[in-house]
Amino acid sequence: MKILALDTATVVATAAIADEEKLYSETTIHSKKKNHSERLMLLIEEVLKNSGLELKDVDLFSCTVGPGSFTGLRIAIATVKGLAQSLNKPVIPLSTLEALAYNLPFCKEIICPIIDAQRDQVYTCFYEWTEEGLQALTQESVYSIEELLNIITGQGKGVVLLGDGVKKIPYEALEKYKNLLKVAPVSSRMPKASSLASLSLDVAKKGVTTTYSNLEPNYMRKSQAEIQMELKKNNS
Repeated sequence: MKILALDTATVVATAAIADEEKLYSETTIHSKKKNHSERLMLLIEEVLKNSGLELKDVDLFSCTVGPGSFTGLRIAIATVKGLAQSLNKPVIPLSTLEALAYNLPFCKEIICPIIDAQRDQVYTCFYEWTEEGLQALTQESVYSIEELLNIITGQGKGVVLLGDGVKKIPYEALEKYKNLLKVAPVSSRMPKASSLASLSLDVAKKGVTTTYSNLEPNYMRKSQAEIQMELKKNNS
């Protein structure tokens, strides 16, 4: 089963094609401007070319649906919707945080992917690898950095941090809690479509797929524009 996996939820846009036997191709770009809409189709064309495949050879499409940049999420979702609809292929919507955790296969510590949520907050969830695979220990949540550090230090177990939210952790905190906190290597810190493809394959084995019409973003909270509109409405 050949999977085309896409992730544009953060400053990283990444695409990969893989099946149960191998990773055919993966490509990733970093863009602080998050202009992924201009580049995503080029990434798809690149991985197809490097794989010696055509779109019709893809059996399944997957993308992250959140949390992450609202605009970024919509880009990958719209792209997968269009491709899956035109080719009549199934899709798998997946958590950006869970896909990040797949960057650290069989890590012995608790894995804590953190994604910048703006407003001095991060999206996060705690995971660990067991004999059954990756297990979520908590629900996906939005925390301030202070709240997140209190949770980590309160449970007293070693935690590995990864994701673009790592940059929001003060260096002093990393030093103070260095016996508990580790930061993943740079090579594993940001979203990788190959990890998303691995997660997609594991989910597909369980028969958990859907159609393009069911792809919806998981924003986890209201946008700043929505909040401002509500404030204006309540104050009028």
